[in-house]
Amino acid sequence: MMERMNLDRAELLDALADGAVVVTANARLSHSLLGEYERRMLNAGRAAWATPKVLPLSAWLLERYAEAAVCSTEPLPRLLTPEQEEQVWAALIRDDGEALLRIDATARRARGSWKLLNDWQLDPADRRFEDNENSAAFRQWAMRFRAGCKKRGLLGEADLPGLLAPLLARGECPLPKRLVLVGFYEREPALDALAAALRGAGSEVVWADLAGVSGRQRLLRADDAEQEMALAAAWARELLASDPRLRIGIVVPDLAARRGALLHHLRKTLAPGSLHPAAPHGPQPWNLSLGRALAEEPVVAAALGLLALTRAPADAAALGALLLSPHWGLPQEGAERRA
Repeated sequence: MMERMNLDRAELLDALADGAVVVTANARLSHSLLGEYERRMLNAGRAAWATPKVLPLSAWLLERYAEAAVCSTEPLPRLLTPEQEEQVWAALIRDDGEALLRIDATARRARGSWKLLNDWQLDPADRRFEDNENSAAFRQWAMRFRAGCKKRGLLGEADLPGLLAPLLARGECPLPKRLVLVGFYEREPALDALAAALRGAGSEVVWADLAGVSGRQRLLRADDAEQEMALAAAWARELLASDPRLRIGIVVPDLAARRGALLHHLRKTLAPGSLHPAAPHGPQPWNLSLGRALAEEPVVAAALGLLALTRAPADAAALGALLLSPHWGLPQEGAERRA
C-alpha cells in the first residue's frame, strides 16, 4: 500500500510548477490552490503562465473518461449525467409499486448510496443488504440499476474508477507523470485500486495530507446554538483584528440548517453596516461553502409562487408573501397591444 506523506501548501504549489497533476477531494480545495498559485505567479512578476493541473476528483475522472473514449480500442459505455442518472433511479423506484411520496428525493439518496457502494467495492447481491426493509429495497433497485445499465451500455459517475482502472493499467489513455492526491481522509478501495493501477502503469502516485499549523486548543461552553455562533464570530473578529491577512475556518456540522443564523451573526459581528436595508451589495470578508438553494432566491421564489397558484387551494401565507414580492407585476395598460 502506498504510504501517505505530509505536504504544506508551498510544496503543493512547487509540485504544480513542476508539472504534477494535483487531484483534490473537493472543488473548494482545488479553487483555493489555484488561487494561491496565481498569486504566487503575480508576486513573482509573471505576466502569463500555463494553467496548473489541479482538479477535484470528479472533474479529473470525467477528463480521463473523455480521453479513454478516444483512445480505447473498444467502445465505452455512455456516461449518464447526474440528472439522467437520477431519472433512471426514479423510474426504478416508481416501477417498484411502493407508494413513496417523494420519489425524486429518494432517487437522489439512492444515487448517493450507489456511489458509496462503488467507492467501497461492495456487491448489492450480498444478502446482508436484506438486514432491514430499507436496505432490502435499495438492494433490489441497485441490482436492477446495474443490470439495466449493462444491458443498455450506460454508466453512472460512481462507476468511473472501476471502469478506468483496467484501461489505465493497459495504457489505453494518457498517464500523468506524477499524480498527487490530497485531502482524502479516507482511502476508499475503488480509488485506492485506481491509484495502484496508475502506479503499476508507470505513474508516480503520492497520497498527501495537508500539513497544518500547530496551535493550542481552547474549550468554551455555550448555552445554545445561537450563543455558539456568536462566540465563533467574535473569535474570528478578534483574530482578524490582530492580523487582517489571516484565513480563518469555522466548521459547522449542520451548516444547511444553520446557514441563515450563522450568516446573521457574521454580518452583525464582522460587517454590521451590511445589515442596513439600503446597504449596497458587495464582497464580504467571509465565504460560506454551502450556497442557498435556488428556490430560496427571491426572483425564483416569486416565479414558483406564481406557478403554485395554478393549484387550489392557495396557501394564505404564501399568497401574502407573493403579493408583497417586488419581483413580479401585472402588465401596464396597453403593454400587450404594443407587444
